[in-house]
Amino acid sequence: MGRGLYASESVFRQSVDRCAAVIAGRLGVDLAAGFQNAEAAERAQGNEFHSILTHGLLHIGLAELWKWNGVEPDATIGLSLGEMTSAVAAGVLTPQEAITVVQTAAQWDERVLARGKLLLLEVDLARAGTLCRESPAKLECFAEYGPTTMVVFCAVEDVAQIASFLHDRGIKHQVHRGDYAYHTPRFATSKELVLSDLAHLRPRPAACPYYSSLAGGMLPATSHFDANYWYWMLAQPVLFNTAFEAALVDGYDVVLNIGPHPSLDSCMREAAAKLGKSLLFVDSLRDDRPEEQSFAAALDRLRGLGLATSRARPGIPPHRIAASAVNFSDPDTIRDPYPLLEAIRAQGSVHFLPRHNYWIVLGRDEVLAALRQPEVFASDPARGLDAVLLGADPEQHARARRILAPHFKPAQDPALEAEIASTADRLLDQSADAARFDLVSAFAVPVSESVAARFIGLDGAETAELLAMIGPNRWVLDYIPKLDAFFTGYADRNASRGPDTLLGRMTAGGGEPFEAAEAASILKLMWVAGTTTTGMLIASAARSLLYQPDVRAEIVEHPELIPSLIEETLRLDPPELTLWRRTRGDTALAGTPIPNGAEVRLSLAAANRDPAYYEHAASFVLRRRKQANLAFGGGIHQCIGAGLARLTARVALERLIARFPRMRPEVPENRLHYAASDHFRALATLSTMLQGVDSC
Repeated sequence: MGRGLYASESVFRQSVDRCAAVIAGRLGVDLAAGFQNAEAAERAQGNEFHSILTHGLLHIGLAELWKWNGVEPDATIGLSLGEMTSAVAAGVLTPQEAITVVQTAAQWDERVLARGKLLLLEVDLARAGTLCRESPAKLECFAEYGPTTMVVFCAVEDVAQIASFLHDRGIKHQVHRGDYAYHTPRFATSKELVLSDLAHLRPRPAACPYYSSLAGGMLPATSHFDANYWYWMLAQPVLFNTAFEAALVDGYDVVLNIGPHPSLDSCMREAAAKLGKSLLFVDSLRDDRPEEQSFAAALDRLRGLGLATSRARPGIPPHRIAASAVNFSDPDTIRDPYPLLEAIRAQGSVHFLPRHNYWIVLGRDEVLAALRQPEVFASDPARGLDAVLLGADPEQHARARRILAPHFKPAQDPALEAEIASTADRLLDQSADAARFDLVSAFAVPVSESVAARFIGLDGAETAELLAMIGPNRWVLDYIPKLDAFFTGYADRNASRGPDTLLGRMTAGGGEPFEAAEAASILKLMWVAGTTTTGMLIASAARSLLYQPDVRAEIVEHPELIPSLIEETLRLDPPELTLWRRTRGDTALAGTPIPNGAEVRLSLAAANRDPAYYEHAASFVLRRRKQANLAFGGGIHQCIGAGLARLTARVALERLIARFPRMRPEVPENRLHYAASDHFRALATLSTMLQGVDSC
């Protein structure tokens, strides 16, 4: 197929020719000829490698032709090599980049991997995983086509034995015509070849929701589609049906099949019926009529539905937004504040927001400039939490930091690291037999609270008393008055305990000791900062592992990259979105005057995504070159406990990924909920499926 469109549609023809030229330059093969005459087409079809590439040319050409006719997707999804076409439709890859990925996958599968056979089974994903584990010969999941349609891979010599095994269990199956070995662990032998072949890719964010058959759902908007992503897409089993069902749940109800063969229609219809959804299918081409006619009929149908024109997509901010309209308390903005921040920053680094009655600073240079001028941008608003360190003037702050600095050396203490690991293992042990596990309430929060209690020196009874007093709400901080009373009482009761506790060392004679009231304030700050910041950091990093399977796979293979995971999480999703300051005197930032006594919010979230400083600023880049982020502030008030937070997060994530390398999210990423705060970036829950995660 494709010759009719090649002859009649210049956009399709130009796309095929451009992509075919890429293949010719890399392989010395002219596959465009197959779109011009039947003999060349037959030759291409007779060579499996060339047939895959020809289908890639056809799919990509159709994607470009649909766009040229005004059909812009509200979301995209693809199966296996069809994901490259999905990437073209979503603007993630150029057509030439997409055909390079197709060529790389097919080439190394053809030349390097051991051949095998694909078997089509009438079972669901969980059952397929069980069969793979129980099979007398090696059997590996390859792809999930539909709710009860799975493809598995085995060696040619094992087909008869596996067929007998399946027959004995009443499993209907048939031998698939393909013998590809990508989407199985065997593809790992091609990793360096693939990464080298695709190193030139220049990833760009998706222009619409992108449902990935690697992720089994919608990818975060921050996903980075570099060579690593495409390698893992080729090396992991396909979860097309899981991703498609997520799209159905999200409300999509019209499916345009870009490919020429509606082979997945029955699987998608079964998924829709399972979920009680109605679907409209539109096929690009049909076997029963000339291509020009079937494409024109499909286009007319979409025009009749009003779907053949570009439409505004939810979640994409308008080009300009009035400062008076900015509302960071809006539930959608709390869930994802970054599009709004980017829209405001595009109009300037400093703005007054009437609805909130404060000035917001968004550029990295401007935020850093304010942090380095504590005499102008004073931390007065923080005095309600702590006036000794956090809300102190520069001179008093220097004294407090000088006293505290020696007490934070335990952040490099091997005994503390071992205790964090032990705590994480205990929590994971408690959840190992559960079908689902909330990584916030059952892991991130208790790990951070245990470390904070140990660091402060609370015993078991004191910790239990404190946690009972705080209750389940960790993020609104309405428990601060109770916390004041607790640590004031703790300091009074333990003032004479001596240097064996942090309190004793802080208040001991000699040097520059804290008064008991000062020490109580510092301990309160340590608890709040240590539990909220660290807990949110662990949860946000775990979210990246759950919803970006290429990142998870890379971390599983290279756990030494966990510090990079932490830094990129801090940059993209800092636990504290803003720092509060108040001006002392008239001043200006980025040429914008700010009056005396003004409340100012320094947006760490926006500064950490400033495209003037960070390449691919809105994307999650695991192997990003080292660049400092402002998640822990800057200047004299840079968080003194940053090292302890990083240590706790690193050890906790190391234990988590070692124990559950194939954990999967329970809900799509766009349905996660965050605490109702415009200050903290706090996941309310992060439910994870543990049972059955090793099925594929």
